[in-house]
Amino acid sequence: MFVKNCKPALVIAVVLVLTIGLGLCQAAEKLSPNEQKAKAKAIFTKLSQTPQEDLDVFYKGYHEIIEQCPDTEYAEISCWRLSNLLILGYEPARTKEAVTLLEHFLKTYPNSQGVPQVKERLVRLYEETGQYCKAADLYAEVVPSIPVPPSDQGLATWVLYADALKECGRKDEAKLWYEKVIKHAKDPNSFSVQVAKDMLNELKK
Repeated sequence: MFVKNCKPALVIAVVLVLTIGLGLCQAAEKLSPNEQKAKAKAIFTKLSQTPQEDLDVFYKGYHEIIEQCPDTEYAEISCWRLSNLLILGYEPARTKEAVTLLEHFLKTYPNSQGVPQVKERLVRLYEETGQYCKAADLYAEVVPSIPVPPSDQGLATWVLYADALKECGRKDEAKLWYEKVIKHAKDPNSFSVQVAKDMLNELKK
């Protein structure tokens, strides 16, 4: 009898929950481009007046822009600044969160002018956290743009790519890139060449 009497109340409760949930979803509808820009600008103004040591205020502000104003340039800037905060502001660094954030940036803003900087930072974080296969995949997107013969910086990137391949277990590919470093280096006595030779000798053991 008790269970039977509770059923109508249970149905009403479920209906109320669904109704409230629908109302919340409608309230959380995406802002228009102008609304996004206005909101993001207001948050930036607030943050410009916030003491630098109030890390959590910056964290929440940047997150709010990224989530609610994604179609603005402010969101791209917020991703970069938040990654700075996560890596440099907190002790210990919130590296895993920074990786997720930068991966979100590349997925959401593939044509952004900030992509090269984001890739450079992300590949370093992959290396720092031992995610060498992801690092190798990201280097594979970068190395085709390096001219041949490469500059010293480009040559160093080739070495890092080969290192990532080696650590990922793709040793045959790593050998090819170390050999490429030696072949195309402008200075046969450069540091990158010496590293490449040492790594080749190590791989032959």
